[in-house]
Amino acid sequence: MLKDYRLFARLLRKRTLHPVSSHCTDQDCHLSIKRIGCTRLRDGQHWTQLNRSNLVFATDWLTEAALFALPTTNGIGIEGSPLQDIPGIWELGDIEVSALVRLLDGGRPSLGEPPPFLRYGLMGSVLVRLGTGKVDAHNIFLDLATGDGQTDIEAGISGFLGIGSRMGIRSSARYGLQMPTTLMRRVAPPEIVMPLAATLREVQWSPASYMRLEVEPSWNFSPQLYGFGTYHFYSKAMDSYELTGNQNQNIATQVASVFVEDLQDESSRTFHQLGVGLRYSTLNALGSASEQRPAELHGRVIYTLAGSGGHTPITTRVEFGIRLFQRFWGGVS
Repeated sequence: MLKDYRLFARLLRKRTLHPVSSHCTDQDCHLSIKRIGCTRLRDGQHWTQLNRSNLVFATDWLTEAALFALPTTNGIGIEGSPLQDIPGIWELGDIEVSALVRLLDGGRPSLGEPPPFLRYGLMGSVLVRLGTGKVDAHNIFLDLATGDGQTDIEAGISGFLGIGSRMGIRSSARYGLQMPTTLMRRVAPPEIVMPLAATLREVQWSPASYMRLEVEPSWNFSPQLYGFGTYHFYSKAMDSYELTGNQNQNIATQVASVFVEDLQDESSRTFHQLGVGLRYSTLNALGSASEQRPAELHGRVIYTLAGSGGHTPITTRVEFGIRLFQRFWGGVS
């Protein structure tokens, strides 16, 4: 029987189950028919036994109103805001400042001549994403963040190949570094939707770097209007977290032990997306324009085809966007 128990313990380790309080080790725990198995602590190989006679069962039905009010119910220890709809749809996100440099420009038609059969261009870019957005609040469960609250620096390269007067292919590759920031988090495994208030800690969050690849074949209906398809690949490594040890933050909650590694679990992301769309732009594919104030409007539908990572929803997204430009120097081309 003890041999079977140790096999069960090894299986639990492989599944990375998460902590509960413990008062026995795997050497002195004994498995019996009336007892339920043990759950692993993350770093110490300790186990707890749960006796069926100590299990507590609900006596009332869980209603919708009771579920929404669960975070505020006295005696549970969650101490959060009640579940509710998001009050508005407009929030300030992360402001982006970018610069684009034309590296190659081939196939530009001469004045009065038809465009050549092949056209190509290559551009480099640098983008700084400011942390002006709002992170998800630690006391509002299932909250939607409008930003990460920290600064990103992104470098990229993009290219265009035009074939004839109708066909074209755009592609880009971008790599981003994300700067660390300090924030309040409930330190608990990702599968716990509403962690207890005793898990609240100030942590230093260091988001991992990321990479984006995009390929966009297009078909021109006119010089300004074209339809396009999109393939988008995104990959981000695992984030890292550290406890700051700031005892001035929520000192009353610094009693329960937590494992900051729980925040790192499932923080990596990879996904593949396909989409179709329509774009109207007075900028040409090489970034030039004949107007002093060029503009771009687009709409597209994009579907997440495959992916991995705990924060990677399979979604269908509908996008509409507008971009306005202002020329600061240089002649109109």
